Amino acid sequence: MNSNTCNFYDPGTNEPLSYVLNKFGQKVGLPLSDNLPTPPFPNLETVHGITCRLEPLKVHHAEDLLYAMAENDSDWTYLLTDRPKDLNEYRQLIENYNKFHDRVNVAIVDNKTNKAVGSIAYMRIDPTNCSLEIGAVNFSKAMQKTKMGTEAIYLMMKVCL
Repeated sequence: MNSNTCNFYDPGTNEPLSYVLNKFGQKVGLPLSDNLPTPPFPNLETVHGITCRLEPLKVHHAEDLLYAMAENDSDWTYLLTDRPKDLNEYRQLIENYNKFHDRVNVAIVDNKTNKAVGSIAYMRIDPTNCSLEIGAVNFSKAMQKTKMGTEAIYLMMKVCL
C-alpha cells in the first residue's frame, strides 16, 4: 500500500473520511483492525416485508413449493438437484438441506396468499471471516421478475447487515 492518505469529509457528519492509494493508484479503504468482533451466525426468525416474508424453511413448506415450482424443470438447472417429483421427495429435500451446518435455508412466503412461493439460503457461512453467500435461489414463476423477488433479496441482505 502506498502511504498517500487523502481526506474527504462526510457531508452528514462532517467527519473526515480517509483512504489510501494502492499500487495501481486506486482509492481503497484503510486496513481493518485484526481485533474486529466475530459476527454471530445468522439466526433467522420470520422477517416481514411488504409483499413477502422470510421464514426458516421447514417440511411444512414442501406442499406449497411443490405446486409453485411444478411448471418448469429448467428452473432447477443451476441447483444441486432436480425438481422433486412428489411431495415426499420435496420433504426429503428440505430435510437434507437442513442437515448442512454452514447453511440457513429460507422459505419465501407470499403475503397475499400465505403460500411459500420460493426458497433461498445463506450458504458458506464463515463468521470468522465475516462472510457468507446468498445462494440456492429458487423463485417460482409467481416471484420471477417481480417486486416480491427484489424484496426477498433485500430482506436477506437486511438480516445480514
